[in-house]
Amino acid sequence: RRQRQMCIRDRYTILQPAGLTGNITAKNLTITGLTGNNKPYDGNTTATVSGSPALVGVISPDDVTLGGTPVYTFASTAPGTGIAITTTGFTLGGAQAGNYTVTQPSLTANITQATQTITGLAAAETRLAGAVAYSLAATSSSSLTVAYSSSDENVATISGSTVTVVGAGTTTITATQTGDTNYAAAPPVTQTLTILPTTWTLIENFTGLNTAPLAGQNGWATGTTSGNVTADPADGANLVGTLQAVSYTHLTLPTKRIV
Repeated sequence: RRQRQMCIRDRYTILQPAGLTGNITAKNLTITGLTGNNKPYDGNTTATVSGSPALVGVISPDDVTLGGTPVYTFASTAPGTGIAITTTGFTLGGAQAGNYTVTQPSLTANITQATQTITGLAAAETRLAGAVAYSLAATSSSSLTVAYSSSDENVATISGSTVTVVGAGTTTITATQTGDTNYAAAPPVTQTLTILPTTWTLIENFTGLNTAPLAGQNGWATGTTSGNVTADPADGANLVGTLQAVSYTHLTLPTKRIV
């Protein structure tokens, strides 16, 4: 029986298949080692990263290197967390680079609100009671509108950026900018506004001194030899401070120091 089986097997041969084809696809590589950097809002989508890029998946001993000029771009300009960063520009080099492809890394990072400051509001201002309304002109670095308030509306009130003098005294003018989606609130800026009365009390008489006040003195004016001296607002502006020249066309000698 065994002999019969061997004889049957000898009647056949096997023909190996020929002409078969197939594809060898390039092996995909990934890039690790990079982290997206957070940034404050700046109105553009430019992103930066930290770390050193490294290829993952190269078959040893293939010669494959990573090169190119990568560009990183946020998906949005607006502040937010976990914003996608797309990457372009990485390339492969080396003798076996043609056997591989590379996936550009996908990263995320945060865009925070930008800071802003307020400028253009003097630390102190002095006006006379009865003075005409005037405008404040502080600005914010974000170009957002600055708002104002007065701590004592018996001294001065504010509507928009216009200050209306109410009466003598001192008030604090505060400039604020509360921010928006892109900008955080600005640190408030204050101004001490002093409103002086238009009637000044005579405290000392002087003669022959009609040039300029001395350091430490409040001001000079000319008038009668006794009682109160009433200053015109145009002149009264010169009554404040030290080492200021005076020119009071509405008053006459002798000169007196007043507060």
